[in-house]
Amino acid sequence: RYLLLCFALCDILTAIMHFVALPIIHMTSSGYYFFPRNEGIFRTEGGKLSTAITFVYVATYYQIFLILAY
Repeated sequence: RYLLLCFALCDILTAIMHFVALPIIHMTSSGYYFFPRNEGIFRTEGGKLSTAITFVYVATYYQIFLILAY
């Protein structure tokens, strides 16, 4: 029950962060690179807010696979 709840919350957070950040995902032979696309919406110095939102998206994106594997 708790595993399903954690999976659902992470999935909802991933969907929200994907909608907000609209990350650009670049695949290479060594892994994935995630770049924020909405830096213009979050007008902060150096785009720090959009980068932080993209980090949350990346963390929850991989967390779903870890919970599913468990």
